[in-house]
Amino acid sequence: MARVAALSVYFGQIQERALAVIIRPPVIWDIHADESCQNVYRYIVIGALWGRADYSAKVTAAIEEAIRPYGGTSELKWTKVKKHNVRMYQAAIKAVSSLVKSGAVRFNCIVIDSHKSNHREYNEGDPELGFTKYTFTLLYKFARTHYKPEHQPHYYVHLDQRGTRYSPEVTRITLNRRDATEHGRTYEAYKQVHFIDSKESRLIQMADVFTGIIAAAWNGEHSAAHKHAMIEFARIGWNLPALNQDTGKYRGRQGIDIWFLDWTAKKKAAP
Repeated sequence: MARVAALSVYFGQIQERALAVIIRPPVIWDIHADESCQNVYRYIVIGALWGRADYSAKVTAAIEEAIRPYGGTSELKWTKVKKHNVRMYQAAIKAVSSLVKSGAVRFNCIVIDSHKSNHREYNEGDPELGFTKYTFTLLYKFARTHYKPEHQPHYYVHLDQRGTRYSPEVTRITLNRRDATEHGRTYEAYKQVHFIDSKESRLIQMADVFTGIIAAAWNGEHSAAHKHAMIEFARIGWNLPALNQDTGKYRGRQGIDIWFLDWTAKKKAAP
């Protein structure tokens, strides 16, 4: 009888834990993504600012507050960084980086060496299909980050609007199918993947700025003194030894993850 009672208690505890997992409310994540240097420089970078959806308004407000003393702007963008507005951009970077350190938001990016992309063999000769696959690769990292049943993630992905014949809805469906196959997820974690105009989102704008900084570091695109100053400002703020290398051994420490998609599976850094 004692053994039966012990087993009853044991299975009761298992049931309670299972129910706790089942009834745990989902965590809603906002992912704001943009790309830099596509079809222009050797290294393509796709980056995303991401965090809990209930923090998005807080991050947006922090950006607005940071740039207001400098007159603000309708759109923050790496290509719009000039000598006269460097301080405004540095203030925006500092504000978001502070929230990265607090855990309110994080930044992940993927770096692709376009000189080693074999579109003929893997992408039906279509670089745009290859780019769509690279975006998929970055977005799928979030499912791998929250792979346990108790995580219960719901992802809302907001991509900077661009001209392409490949539907983001197909990307969403494919992400969910891969997630179900690899992790046994029984529901669709990726609730939305869509394009929006970056002018409507400060978070996409800052994803563009962060991505642009890292792409410039990898491509050596910092001949202008103010651009070089921006790269150094970000590197110091993010507490990284360099921005033109994979952050593998620093991953999870700073909230800034630079992932070099190395075709040879060997760690490399840009020259």
